[in-house]
Amino acid sequence: MTPRLIVDDSTGADPEFAADLAGALRADGFEVELRKPNPGAFFDTAVHFVADGIAVRVFDEIDRSTLDRLAHVIRESERRRPQRKRFRAVPVFRHETSRALRFVDIFDDL
Repeated sequence: MTPRLIVDDSTGADPEFAADLAGALRADGFEVELRKPNPGAFFDTAVHFVADGIAVRVFDEIDRSTLDRLAHVIRESERRRPQRKRFRAVPVFRHETSRALRFVDIFDDL
């Protein structure tokens, strides 16, 4: 069984990358929901400051090979980004917790 995932961009970190990542995960056979930014994620000034990036949340049991497949899709999505100004690890969290199953960094497999 393929686990249900949420690509969580509730902080508004990078909506374009979040949408691309959700699409790549769907194309790889994952059931994915995209969580868009909360209205409060942005200040009401011209400055947009985001402390947290995008996260992936896993809602079902996941084995090591599926977690590795998930990490591969995340890394490949990051590599395809047109602007590589800043890299940030993408945490894979269990449910709505801050318990990270893995932090996926683009440089992991170099």
